[in-house]
Amino acid sequence: MNILSLLNEKAEKYPDKIAFVFRNPKTNDYDKISFRDLDQKSSKVAIYLSRNGFERGFKSLILIKPSIDFIILIYGMIKLGVVPIFPPNFNLKSRNGRKQFRAILGRAKIDALIGSRKILLISYFLGLRSISNNVIAMDKIKSHYLDSNNNSDFSIDFDVDWGNCSVFVKYTTGSTGPAKGVIYNHNMLHSHINLLKSEGINSEDIFFGRSGTLIVHPLIGLTSILHTNKPKQTTGQEIVDAVNRWSVTACFLSPPSAINLSNYLKSVSIKGLVKQAMPSLERLYVGGESVSSEVVRIIEPHLSSARPFDGGYHLVYGATEGFPLCQNQANNIILTESETKSGNGICLGKAVDGVKIRILTFKDSFEEFDNSLAVDVLGKGISS
Repeated sequence: MNILSLLNEKAEKYPDKIAFVFRNPKTNDYDKISFRDLDQKSSKVAIYLSRNGFERGFKSLILIKPSIDFIILIYGMIKLGVVPIFPPNFNLKSRNGRKQFRAILGRAKIDALIGSRKILLISYFLGLRSISNNVIAMDKIKSHYLDSNNNSDFSIDFDVDWGNCSVFVKYTTGSTGPAKGVIYNHNMLHSHINLLKSEGINSEDIFFGRSGTLIVHPLIGLTSILHTNKPKQTTGQEIVDAVNRWSVTACFLSPPSAINLSNYLKSVSIKGLVKQAMPSLERLYVGGESVSSEVVRIIEPHLSSARPFDGGYHLVYGATEGFPLCQNQANNIILTESETKSGNGICLGKAVDGVKIRILTFKDSFEEFDNSLAVDVLGKGISS
């Protein structure tokens, strides 16, 4: 089943409920869209793209900053079966950045390019327009879905076996190694949603963060607050303000943002300005490279005192490929701190529901691993 078959259900059940919220950096206010508006406008996008030569299986490079318009476009593409490709944020002013960018595009073999007029102009001078003849300015797409006279009656093709079809390709930032494209398919995202539900997350939750798969969280029926600043540039005060502004109950942060949050909470606690900074926040997931147990100690007391037993601070591993492969709660992070300091590595906790993890060594006849360890992971939530 196409993952966005769930959107129509949510639009009927929660028509006026907010699905997505983005902070507008220009006004410092928030832009938002309801489930009904998202369903109708994304259907108009699917119709528009279909009329302009886009079809299921097309791969389109997306050069648009994250926003409500971005979400409407992406949802329209997914309904039609067009695969958006989200490139890493290379510095295109540098020769090396342009070289890496072109290398990725060469491997991706894109069929189309969608971007703002400004970005499309820049792409012309960079020679990117030659990669595809199918180039559309976002302004044209937006004009179409904002026109109330245009039809929004679009039906997802239910004759297609969507399960293993690609939904989107998201490139990692390259902060922990070379940027790599992660392919998400429909089965993986359905598994992702089921995993969130197994964590106790439901339609009553409000989720905040910058994770790639946050774009499907509203399909549970919850509200997703997306933060667009880079992790290192995200301040602790911004996180606290957003959590309290929207009464956020669940949050996903990258390690740099978690460290910034910890530093901010430490400073306000020393000044005696606040005792519990985020009283609504029941679950905090930090994925990527690990952070020190001191960061955990500082943040945990500022979370909701009414959080469930399985709530609180979680270190998650494999957050790019799924959500997550395994996780470790705050109490166990602190409990195993001495082992980590003794050089025995970091405890990653236990595998999540539906995932099997096995540590492979050279004893398993995996000679190519030399003396290193490898991780064998199986589960519906694993992407390519």
